[in-house]
Amino acid sequence: IAKDRWGGWAAETLTSDHLESAYVELLSESRRQWHRGKGTVATGTPMSRGSIQLVHKVIKAAFQLAVDKGQIVRNPGRLVTITSDRDRTERPHWTAQEVGVFLEFMTTRRDLPTGMVDLLADTGARIGEVSGIHWSAVDLDQGMVAIEGQLVSDPGSSKTLMLAPPKRPRSKSMLRLHPATVSALQ
Repeated sequence: IAKDRWGGWAAETLTSDHLESAYVELLSESRRQWHRGKGTVATGTPMSRGSIQLVHKVIKAAFQLAVDKGQIVRNPGRLVTITSDRDRTERPHWTAQEVGVFLEFMTTRRDLPTGMVDLLADTGARIGEVSGIHWSAVDLDQGMVAIEGQLVSDPGSSKTLMLAPPKRPRSKSMLRLHPATVSALQ
């Protein structure tokens, strides 16, 4: 990272405020990319939060190594938290019309049970997440379901499925079901 971005401070004087200011700049300024034959060029778009999280991981690890070796006494990276894009943005929901289009399309499919189709439309969960729901995670009396995992292909075998953690942290929550979905599941 460029010396001018950090102000040329010695490592032991760098604070979490300096790191946070640098990350804010990276989120708002044009990022630089290296292209063969062209060198480093500005892209016109800022870095993503995911990329900044990776930069921060490296910086935090480098400072921790310096602390472990006794070269500095504190790690300023330990005080900085960068939220992910998923934490920052609200998930878009389907409109009633989009749900209607989805349900109309699903009437042409015979490979998914009706209750599963209703769960997909009602929860907005991925098909792997709905496929991974155990009956023990469904409370029909309360009209709730917990998405605690997802059904995925086993990397060691192309013909075997396994239960894995959900892709999104929000998936580990209890979701309320529409009464029609509860009826379809019953």
